[in-house]
Amino acid sequence: MSIRDESGHTIDQAEDAIQAAMRASDIAELDLLIADDLVFAGPDGTLIGKAADLEAHRTGATRFARIWILHRTLAPIPARAVFFSCAAALGRV
Repeated sequence: MSIRDESGHTIDQAEDAIQAAMRASDIAELDLLIADDLVFAGPDGTLIGKAADLEAHRTGATRFARIWILHRTLAPIPARAVFFSCAAALGRV
């Protein structure tokens, strides 16, 4: 995907960086990369926000060994983009 952020990274590069930070439970990197208004659905369908996600990584409640992206969709909007992905993961959530 060719849309780039203010630092010149593509959306795919940013998503790859987020996945690496997720696997490492790198709280500082996740905090930088994830939007404050993040909302995602967990494996059980529960909606989770950024603060809860960071806390789960911080406490070890969430650990990823591997993440497979099954599908990515980008919806560009003015000055932003909404990124949807469907993934499979190996780890503890």
